[in-house]
This record gives sequence, C-alpha cells and structure tokens, in this order.
Amino acid sequence: MSGWDRRPGCAALPSADRVQPTAVPTGAPARERARIVLLLSLTFVTGVVDVVSYVGLDHVFVANMTGNVVLLGAVVTAQGSVPIVSVAAAFAAFVLGAAVAGRVSNGREGSGAPAAILLGASTVLLAGSGALLDVAPLSPLVPAVPMGALALAMGLQGGWARAHAAADLPTVVVTSTLVGLAFQSALGTGEHQRWRRRAAAVTLLVLGGLAGGLLLRVGPGLALGLCAGITAAVAVVSWRVERCTTTNPTEPRIRPQHSNK
Repeated sequence: MSGWDRRPGCAALPSADRVQPTAVPTGAPARERARIVLLLSLTFVTGVVDVVSYVGLDHVFVANMTGNVVLLGAVVTAQGSVPIVSVAAAFAAFVLGAAVAGRVSNGREGSGAPAAILLGASTVLLAGSGALLDVAPLSPLVPAVPMGALALAMGLQGGWARAHAAADLPTVVVTSTLVGLAFQSALGTGEHQRWRRRAAAVTLLVLGGLAGGLLLRVGPGLALGLCAGITAAVAVVSWRVERCTTTNPTEPRIRPQHSNK
C-alpha cells in the first residue's frame, strides 16, 4: 500500500510505508489535546452530578467515592445519621460500572467501541435518572434507585476515562491533582509541571458544582440533562477521533498515563 490512506470523514493521513519507524505519529499532538479536552469535559459533568446527588438527593456522592468509603466506616457509630442504603447503593453501583468499563475496554483500544458503549450507556443513565427525579416523588427508599443509576453512570465514565487517562485528569476525583498542583507550585518544588491542566481540572469541577447548584433550583432533570448532553458529545467526538486514528504497525503503542489515585 502506498500513497495516502483516507477513511470517510477523516483527514488524510500518511500510510505505513510513507512513515519511518522513528517518526512521530501523524496528528498525535492534536489527538492528545482532544483527549485532554474530553476528559476535562467529563470532569465538569462530575461536578454537576455530585451536586445533584449530594444536595438534591440523600447527601451522598455518586462520583467521588472517597467520602462514601468513610461514611461506610462510620455507619457503626453514626447512630442512624448515615443514609446507609444510598451509600451502599452508590458504592456498589460505581464499582460495578468501573468493572464493566474494564471488561468492555479490554483488548479494544483504539477501536472507538468503548466510548460508544460506555459513554452511550452513561448518557442513557443520566438522562433516565433526570427524568425519573422530575416525575417521581421521593420516598425514603426511592433515592437509592436514581443514586445507584447515577453511580453506575459515573463508574462507567470513570472506567472509560482511566483507559484513556492523561496524567492528573482522572475526571472523578481531584485529590491527587490538588496534591500535584500544590507540591510543584512556587511554594513547593517550583517545577510547575502540567499546572495548566491541573488547574483546569480543579476549576471545571468547581464550575460543574456551581452549574449543578443553579440548575437544581429549576429541577434535577435539567441538570442531569445537561450532563447527558455533554457525555453524549464526548462519546461521539471520542469515537470519531479513535476511528480516524491510523496506527502505524512499525511504531510502538503508547500506553495511557494513569493517575495513582
């Protein structure tokens, strides 16, 4: 095969016999930038969803599991003040979602299928939870149902993000991101590595929380509908980016960088 390879709807990329083994993959910087933007978009979604679940439902997080793990440990001594059903539902559903994401992503790197499957399912769960919360009155046990659905959606999203993760952009938690930002700041080591993406992740999580709080005044359906729309857009763009990527068999595959947390 010679000349230029082109897939329908994709920019032309040089074929394998036109690229030297040591060459930088064509379009790699653009794909990396696109990946960072997609992960930051999902970080914003996390902020919105966690505000809806914590403020609008049962004071339980569905994306940031650190707080829920602590609450599970506090059940014994909290004397009924911890919503154990909602906490357990959120924790179990999130873990299930992440496990499913690992199964779906395994061996399918670069195909675009994981984005379509996992983020597509997350979109449906977010939209369905929003619709349920808008039409169904909440009883003491009902919050566990949308709570579990939202946590499952966040587990799917978090698992997909891990498979495509850029350093310091885990999308569902920014604790390690904050540590890195402060550790390498002018008050710390002064290295300032990746400070822009770290600051952007923290800022977008805060903005997501702000947007979620404002939209929650109208109704959870609107807030979660926004999240569903953003997640669907990320799924489409990610699928297109992966589909338009031509992998040169002579080049080593670069594994995604994962955060320690």
